[in-house]
Amino acid sequence: GGRRYCVVYVHDVGGSRLAALSSLGCALDAGAAGYCAFDCGGCGGSGGRHVSFGHFERYDVACVVADLVRARGFTDVCLWGRGAGAVAALAYARAAVALADDEAPAGPTVYDSVFGGAAAAARDDG
Repeated sequence: GGRRYCVVYVHDVGGSRLAALSSLGCALDAGAAGYCAFDCGGCGGSGGRHVSFGHFERYDVACVVADLVRARGFTDVCLWGRGAGAVAALAYARAAVALADDEAPAGPTVYDSVFGGAAAAARDDG
């Protein structure tokens, strides 16, 4: 078969998988064969108790990506991270590249954040 890609939407702090609905049309218009949204630990219906602003949520992303590839047959995954979800997506992508992880599917990434960088976020001047 051909290549099949899925967009994985990773929400912002205090958000939930429902926020992904705002980007669904864009992903499908771009030709995505699938679209996945989930609640990171500590948010939405996850049952988690703490939010780490992307640090531990990257492991949530890794589990979702692994399932999409192994169990659902996607060949590529596009990560779309919003706010702290962008941090989680970037941290996952960076670790996958550093490990030369053959299980990590290649694909574009969208880092959708109101901050221009860590220093700007710390100053809160975007």
